[in-house]
Amino acid sequence: MGSDLGRIIRARTLRACFLLWVLGSTAGLSVRADNLPSLRIYATRPGETRDIELDAGNVAHLNTRTHMERADEAKRLVVLREGEAYFELSTNPAHPFRVELPGSVILAQASRFDVYRKADGEVVITVLDGFVQIEGYRRRSDRIAWRRELRAGQQMVYRAKDPVDEARTVDAATTIKWREGMLEIKDEPLPAVIEELQRYTDRRLVIRDWRLRQWRMGGILTTRDVRAALARLEKLAPIVVTERGDTFALDYRVGFRPSPQ
Repeated sequence: MGSDLGRIIRARTLRACFLLWVLGSTAGLSVRADNLPSLRIYATRPGETRDIELDAGNVAHLNTRTHMERADEAKRLVVLREGEAYFELSTNPAHPFRVELPGSVILAQASRFDVYRKADGEVVITVLDGFVQIEGYRRRSDRIAWRRELRAGQQMVYRAKDPVDEARTVDAATTIKWREGMLEIKDEPLPAVIEELQRYTDRRLVIRDWRLRQWRMGGILTTRDVRAALARLEKLAPIVVTERGDTFALDYRVGFRPSPQ
């Protein structure tokens, strides 16, 4: 009887010690988790746009298929993983706003600028107001490889691993027409136009005739209704669109006559 009682007491003591260890470990984990920076993730689906108030006076407008992260609200820093974001920033001389991308970073004070990170790694930066500084880094190093400044009305297209492109003057306002649900194109090859429209839909857009790949065009298309945009393309280019399941197939139309703009 005495031995049985001893076993019961020892078992209960072990269970009590185990529970205290678990509670202590959990409490420790909670404290450490609270000390970790809170990662905020902002994302948009195909065809969706979103406005994000980062902090007082700083706003990011996200275009379709965009993924942006922010690790620390105290720092004016975001990481653009993919897609496009238009930033409207307030002045803070002590802490420039930073947009990080693979191999490069954008530093900005009070300004309005658009950053488009394409799926193939190409980056397009357009400044509408103020100025930004872009720094490129050598692979596997923090050493700055190149630096450029862009001012209002300028745009630069580059790849972090390739020689940097020079700034060029553009109609910067057309860059953010997507905020109005429009895509304005000026003498662009049709494949590039279709690539842009593809961002706004889950349906596949397929060019099936090589002659269409050589066609250049201009005009204004809606991004809020891809089917309507394709119908508009049929009036602007020698295209016939066939809808099959989840695919819009584009074929060449013989005897095409463009409709009046």
